[in-house]
Amino acid sequence: MGLSLLTAFPTPAHAVLSDDVYTAGGYTSTERTLMRKIKETITGRKTTYLDISSYNVSLEDLKLLIAQVYFAEPEMFYLNHNKLSVKVQGLDHVIAYHPLYLYDEDITAEMTARIERERDRITSIIDDDWTDVEKIIYIHDTLVSETEYHVSDDKAAGRDLYACLVEHKCVCVGYALAFEYFMDYFGIPNITVTSEDHIWNMVKVEGEWYFVDCTWDDLTDTSPNTVTHFTLLNNEDEYKAAAPENIPWDYALPSDSDKFTREYWHMSIARLAYLDGYWYYPLYGYLVKYSFRDGSFTSVADLPLEWRGEEGLWNLSFSKVQAYNGCIYYSTTDTIYRYDPKKNESTRVYSPKTENDYQIYDFAVESSGGRDVLTVYLSDDYMKTDKQVKRVSLKAESGTSEKLDRGLSVRYADGIVNVSWDRQSGADGYYLYRYDRGTKKISRIWSTSDGTRTSVRFKRTSRDSNCYYAIKVSNGGTLSAYSAWKAATSNK
Repeated sequence: MGLSLLTAFPTPAHAVLSDDVYTAGGYTSTERTLMRKIKETITGRKTTYLDISSYNVSLEDLKLLIAQVYFAEPEMFYLNHNKLSVKVQGLDHVIAYHPLYLYDEDITAEMTARIERERDRITSIIDDDWTDVEKIIYIHDTLVSETEYHVSDDKAAGRDLYACLVEHKCVCVGYALAFEYFMDYFGIPNITVTSEDHIWNMVKVEGEWYFVDCTWDDLTDTSPNTVTHFTLLNNEDEYKAAAPENIPWDYALPSDSDKFTREYWHMSIARLAYLDGYWYYPLYGYLVKYSFRDGSFTSVADLPLEWRGEEGLWNLSFSKVQAYNGCIYYSTTDTIYRYDPKKNESTRVYSPKTENDYQIYDFAVESSGGRDVLTVYLSDDYMKTDKQVKRVSLKAESGTSEKLDRGLSVRYADGIVNVSWDRQSGADGYYLYRYDRGTKKISRIWSTSDGTRTSVRFKRTSRDSNCYYAIKVSNGGTLSAYSAWKAATSNK
């Protein structure tokens, strides 16, 4: 008879059928022995029935044990996890089991080769001295950024390693098995955790267990470098707070370490970029680089902190970063820049014309047809999937390093708002903008064609207390990106 394996997932599995893990999970010695026999039967591609009459196992128990083995072996993607063949004696005593396969051995070998090519591509940038934490962050960010969460009409689709790594479309099972596959490859201890309708991972770092949920951190399907880190290296309390929908789960190992509670990545909504020993990411209005080797932390560029959304300003940085051809590309609200670490200099690359107050929420740089191509994703809110997409051949505009805060200061006293900024090299004018948090509108309130001017003052009104200000610099008739948005503060 055919039995479904798509209903409630069982308790966690591990890539090595560890006595410690399975004993902790409540498995008996007899159940562990049977799981090993099931694994040997499947990996050996046996075509005859496995005699399991001595194990006194029911149909439901067998289904759960087979699912456990499947979750423990990511490379077992060729198993038909929707059906199995059994022989039953009496009402509920399974005496023989025969696995069913989705592909023959030749096709399976071809698919395995594709998986390994993807594995080698992904791991090719990893340096020998990377810590386990670096590997975990990198694999998490890679899977989230390169995979689309996709529910197919075929309920059996998207639930394996191949779907995630090669087809780049899957549901939570694919994310979890792909993450497990890489952790096994690196030799990092890990298990999978399941609830009624979800599956995710735990990893062991420096003797402590932490939760990782790649599915939960993949919030968008159309933005390549948008990666959240809300459920990366959480302890149990943090994970429950971040993903309450996944409570209760079947079984997890104790996790109470707060080692990573205040780490920078939890606030990052960008895929972290690695280049020449440093990790680059946006943090609180700055593009920073960090070294796991010596713990050094350096700001290399200023970034705007406020992005507009349907409900007002997001008080988060939605700048994105990407390493490409020895440089770091990064975005502001309306411009793509390239940072050259050898020169410690940022150069403007592209400022798209936008409509409807759209801003840059993501971008990607890639080689296509012998050219470097930049794809920019524009929207009025990062959560929207109907983003405007622009593709251009990559060509840097002339310019040197730009400090995006422009030295902007907005102060008020005695009913007067005083706005000042640093004189910008090559400027032939300045434009002052105001964002009204009440109306959610940006308006230009002042401009000058005097490139030497560095201040303006105007009468303060009641609404100015609810506004942010920014400037743009005119250089040869071309406007720069907005500076960082700043609220007026009192001189008193």
